[in-house]
Amino acid sequence: MNKIQLIIVAILMLSANTALAFSPSLDDMYREMLEEERGGKLPLYMSSKTSTKVVKTKKAISVSTKSEKRRTNIANVTNKQALEFSRPKPIRTWNDIVTAVQKGKASPFDLAKIKELAAEKNHDALELLAWMNANGVSMKQNLHNAWALYSQAAQLGVPKAIKNANAVYRAMSDYQITTLPPY
Repeated sequence: MNKIQLIIVAILMLSANTALAFSPSLDDMYREMLEEERGGKLPLYMSSKTSTKVVKTKKAISVSTKSEKRRTNIANVTNKQALEFSRPKPIRTWNDIVTAVQKGKASPFDLAKIKELAAEKNHDALELLAWMNANGVSMKQNLHNAWALYSQAAQLGVPKAIKNANAVYRAMSDYQITTLPPY
């Protein structure tokens, strides 16, 4: 080969290498695809990363299917909504929850539901939560909380709540009694 042919080959090789150096990375192509799907917005987990802008190409025409539409709808939810989608929603009645507590197999969902209803001053939930605290069922035994919950239930007119509050009071140590608020 003569010098001119060597120079031409070298120029071609250099131009091929520089073209590769300026081509978009897989990360940039993925970001561009996500931006197109989400109307120009990246998901929160990607928004903090910096990226170089890739020259946009014409969007390919595709036939959308039901699963693709569903995927697009799910992709447009916020992080809080995504957490709600990922959590299974148990369909449990109040009787199912009480039965689970009686068997000592209350789930965190059951406990959250009981606490939610007790905060809304539901008589049954207050009494059940007080009993759970008093006996240490599905939670650590806490006589102080049991007494407070039974007292609250008594103020709402729950039958036997005063009797149960007195029983919890008698089960407390002298120190626990001194930590009770004045009544």
